[in-house]
Amino acid sequence: MPAPTDPAADNAAALVIEETFTKVSVGGIEASDSPPGLLRSRVVDAWRRRHGGGSPRPILALVGGYAGSGKTEFSRFLSDITGWAFLDKDSLTRCIVERLLVSLGGDPNDRHTDLYLKEVRPFEYRCLMETAWDNCETCGVSPGA
Repeated sequence: MPAPTDPAADNAAALVIEETFTKVSVGGIEASDSPPGLLRSRVVDAWRRRHGGGSPRPILALVGGYAGSGKTEFSRFLSDITGWAFLDKDSLTRCIVERLLVSLGGDPNDRHTDLYLKEVRPFEYRCLMETAWDNCETCGVSPGA
């Protein structure tokens, strides 16, 4: 864990993180009690705790989007700032998904046919979510936190 530094510099960095979240949000973040506002507050709080010697109080943040939209990059960014764990669906499930598709007579790279969408994807996401819930339970994080 990084050692605490100058409080003024730490506060300046936290303000930059806060401002960046507002700038990259579609339409900006207007209300601090909106979902994007709450995430921004939790990220800044985790960064301050991490760099101030405290616990980053992990939460479950699900990042979704279209292929190539930057989900993995954004998730790594969150993990780097906050110290929160990063679980990547593809890393956790790719080899089993590919093998399952082949065993069902499909293409291992298929992510568009009914075979994948109806028979494989539900289990892929179930594995991801069960892994996330197990980790949340271990860290003492409730799903409603």
